[in-house]
Amino acid sequence: MPHASHISKPTEDGLVILRFYVPSDMVTPDTDEVFIRARAEGVIRVPQTLMRESDEPGYVVFEARVPGDVAAAVRSTCEALFGQTFEQEE
Repeated sequence: MPHASHISKPTEDGLVILRFYVPSDMVTPDTDEVFIRARAEGVIRVPQTLMRESDEPGYVVFEARVPGDVAAAVRSTCEALFGQTFEQEE
């Protein structure tokens, strides 16, 4: 299941790094975007510029530098979304 890493400490510019790990079999790269299969009929589009090399085998990493409060909100929203998506598939 996709999952978020911890939110890093703020950098000099006050932003934090938020990383999401998505199983590579759910990810289809295209020219400018990457498509994440959410369900049989659902797709999440992510700009390809957010894709990074993974330190976890079998996963693709998406990384963004954002303010801490935004990172916390995005992380909790995505965790809820991923949880509902995978409960519905089972």
